[in-house]
Amino acid sequence: MSTNSLSRQSSYELLRIICMLMIVALHIVKSHIEILGYSDWISWIVRSFCICAVDVFVLISGYFGIHFRLNRLVSLDLQTLFYSIASLLFLIIIGYHEIGVLDFHALIPIITKRYWFVTCYAVLYLLSPFINIVFALLSKEQLKTILIICFVLFYLWPTFNSLVLANQLISDNGYGIVNFIYLYLLGRYIHEYGLFPSYSKFSFLITYIVSCSILALLQPIVSLVLGYEFKSLFAYNSLFVFISALGLFLFFERLSFSSTIINRLANNCLAVYLIHQGPGMWEWATSFFHLGNFNGLKYITVLIVFPVILYLLSVVIDSVRIKLFSPFEEIVSNRFNILFVRFKAIFVS
Repeated sequence: MSTNSLSRQSSYELLRIICMLMIVALHIVKSHIEILGYSDWISWIVRSFCICAVDVFVLISGYFGIHFRLNRLVSLDLQTLFYSIASLLFLIIIGYHEIGVLDFHALIPIITKRYWFVTCYAVLYLLSPFINIVFALLSKEQLKTILIICFVLFYLWPTFNSLVLANQLISDNGYGIVNFIYLYLLGRYIHEYGLFPSYSKFSFLITYIVSCSILALLQPIVSLVLGYEFKSLFAYNSLFVFISALGLFLFFERLSFSSTIINRLANNCLAVYLIHQGPGMWEWATSFFHLGNFNGLKYITVLIVFPVILYLLSVVIDSVRIKLFSPFEEIVSNRFNILFVRFKAIFVS
């Protein structure tokens, strides 16, 4: 997930940082909603404007393409494992958590889906060589047809079914590999052929704002009509979330600037997610910092300030981790590469 600071323009790196800040804000909102309910319009608005962040991350991966390297997959696994174990140990040491039978899941966090995004991304990473081959074999028109058909099946249809309270074709709400593969393919298509080239960057910014605004209004309206909290349009495969993600991505795609600081900060983007979503960490943070108990202006301040502080703190923590454990990671990665080569040689022969 980390990238060389010279391999991408800073506009994409800034987008990654913003999306991670959005994700932290979403988790704060979720804690707030669980305590106060949906009467808080700030929560509705923040969630509507930030929910597209995950889809944007996958679009970025597709845009630049995943070039499979075993050492990178091993590095992702080791980084996830480090923060999974570190989170659990931290909570045990401070007395917040008692060791239980299921704590062994922390030793295999990707397999047990302790971090759902990392698990789905790891599967996407494994499939990426074959997805790339299929993409290269198909013509522009064939790809366009596939993308349109899948858009109807996996975004338009689920959104309609949500509004009429019908069963879904795929009931994972976009949290699964289907959504990831589609967004990856769309990102590859945009990189290779472009999308809406005649439109200006501001038209996509407006698209993002309008789509998020509709989502912010539609969710509570449907909830009032139904008489209960209606959250289906916040799914990652919702039409409005998809349009918001695409609009935001295309806006930043049309920006061009360079910043060493932004590129440096973006390198630790994944660590922010792994640290605050470690086993039990967010529950502890919510309780310790009383994140669900703020209202009004204080609530807005927390939504802005806390994600920034968490991000900067995570950069420091991850920088220390890299300095201390990168030699170990390199040794493990090399061992896996040797084993993979031997296994491949035996399998091929």
